[in-house]
Amino acid sequence: MNPILASSLVTLGKDFIQSAFRGTPEVEPADSKAFDGMLSNAEKVKGSPESSPMFDRLGIKNVEDAGVIRNQLKTELFADPAVSAFMANNPDSQFYARRTPEGNLVLRATNGQSLTLAPDSGGAQLLSDYLDLSNFLGRDMSPDRPGETLLKA
Repeated sequence: MNPILASSLVTLGKDFIQSAFRGTPEVEPADSKAFDGMLSNAEKVKGSPESSPMFDRLGIKNVEDAGVIRNQLKTELFADPAVSAFMANNPDSQFYARRTPEGNLVLRATNGQSLTLAPDSGGAQLLSDYLDLSNFLGRDMSPDRPGETLLKA
């Protein structure tokens, strides 16, 4: 028999026997109150700071309300003059919306055109609320464009 193979088998057997008969380390039981404490602390800061005021402002009391109001926001957004003109100028495109790191709200067509909404415009507020609700509900998130929401007509 090959001496290298034989010594490897002996070492492997020795390691196996030692690990099989080694005692298990003692584990301290977890503090049952620790998770409750972490959860209560997380509830104090969960979500973005504007979520709760937005829900209050839009009158959202439950998830069903959020879905209905999200659809109303989308209808109002499509009726906004700047947004509807942008969509009319790009008839064969799909549209995506996103918030840039600087806080700007941008609509992007798949043909490469984009529209940055003025921060003080009504369309920007509608799009901001729409994006927040879409993220909250997890709806129409683009799998191939991270951070963007698909605007379905």
